[in-house]
Amino acid sequence: MPDAPAGLLRRLRHVAEAWGVRAVAWGVPKLSRGAVLRLAAVAGRVGYWVDGRGRTTGRENLRVVFREKDAAWREAVLRASYGSFARTMLDLFWGVNLDAGNWRRHVLMEPDEPDLVERVGPGGAIWCCPHYSNFEWTALVMPWWGVPMMVVAQDFKNPALTPLFAAARGHSGHTVISSEGAMLRLFKNLKRGGHSSFLCDLTVPPDQAATVIRAFGLKMSTTQLHAALAQRTGRPVIPVMVRPRPDGTYEHRIWPAQYFAPDRPAREIAQHIWDFFEPVIREHPEGWLWMYKHFRYRPADTEGREYPAYANRSKKFDALERRIGEEEAAGRRSG
Repeated sequence: MPDAPAGLLRRLRHVAEAWGVRAVAWGVPKLSRGAVLRLAAVAGRVGYWVDGRGRTTGRENLRVVFREKDAAWREAVLRASYGSFARTMLDLFWGVNLDAGNWRRHVLMEPDEPDLVERVGPGGAIWCCPHYSNFEWTALVMPWWGVPMMVVAQDFKNPALTPLFAAARGHSGHTVISSEGAMLRLFKNLKRGGHSSFLCDLTVPPDQAATVIRAFGLKMSTTQLHAALAQRTGRPVIPVMVRPRPDGTYEHRIWPAQYFAPDRPAREIAQHIWDFFEPVIREHPEGWLWMYKHFRYRPADTEGREYPAYANRSKKFDALERRIGEEEAAGRRSG
């Protein structure tokens, strides 16, 4: 019985959240582009003031990454990050206004290899992006560019929200799948010549599905899904990053396709892809999701680097590092 009030409150919160998202999904597409941008600016300011927990996380992340900057500079970046995230969420639902005829008015595709789609399209590829700017549109416009995808999306704790977001993400013709059991479905899709897309800077528990990379000089337990798929299918990994433009449109920066040998360690693949993104984030930090706990696990040897206050020591993280090191050493001996 003591859990009954908490369960009731959770159900009521879930109902309120679902109705709120339905209202956004209904109302935002009816707004003009200018109105969406103005609303995003207001929502970002409100989010900054209301989200005390996220604000604390963001301050810690920025403090340890940009130690050379003063507090006022870091706070300005954090405010801008809230505005960027608000715009991303509103644009996810406003994106139902996009179609094959008008999407180029809002998105500029900038591939480093002009013939990229023609070259990798028939065989499929693994497209990866970070939580930067409008990461929701990273994949959304791709079918109209000639690249329909299977998109991985994490399920919400509130199950009523999952189909609402999936409908918005699949508007352009994608197949949207849950992160649960995604590896097998993505593998089969790639073997059939399909394309896959997901966020590659997700912090995940330090287990068999994780690897360890260095981000801003700190160790981070991230997904190795893109690396494992590249190893097993031989298909290239393509780094993509969306950046906002002053006129309210977006630019898709698309780097060359990266091919990896089957015996290339997963950690090296994941690190190689991250290294495309970090310089851009350093130069334009306002676009990254600083309110996210990117550095949940603190290694035994911090190598003199300070970690955010929320980072916790984890024996599993240490075990993951040891396992990766042993596997890489064994691979070098056998090679």
